[in-house]
Amino acid sequence: MIDKLPRARSCGDCHACCQFPAIDELSKPAGVLCSHVVDEACEIYAERPAPCRAYTCLWIEGEFEEPHRPKDLGLVLDHPLALEQHPDYEGIHALCARELWPEARNGLVASALLTRLARALVIRVSLHEGRSILIGPQAKVELVVARAQARAARGDPGLGAGREPGSL
Repeated sequence: MIDKLPRARSCGDCHACCQFPAIDELSKPAGVLCSHVVDEACEIYAERPAPCRAYTCLWIEGEFEEPHRPKDLGLVLDHPLALEQHPDYEGIHALCARELWPEARNGLVASALLTRLARALVIRVSLHEGRSILIGPQAKVELVVARAQARAARGDPGLGAGREPGSL
């Protein structure tokens, strides 16, 4: 399998994306740094599994400046396919921001970036402790929350089911 998109940058010593996803092929749970990251590098990079090869963050794609590099920002920003295809987000431009450490979203650079992006986009911020919040234009956030609540009321499992309003 080849990489999903050409990369504008290289990862270098950033391995932020090696922390958040579960990788079945490696028996790696979500939220735990992959055991193959050794001395700031992936020791199986050339033979890494398909989910690792396919993943690109927005910084790697050239979307943000150097201060927004995930390992420095404390957030990995991406456009996951699961979010794009999720009915709660239909017709809404959204992205994900995943915290690498507690309160990373409140850092000076991270907070300024999220505030700027949230003027136009709905951002699903996955907090370090495991829950998620939505930020963005109020009407769009309310629409996503209403859709999630309607699904939960119907008993449909998924994003937002059984959670408090406003914290998907």
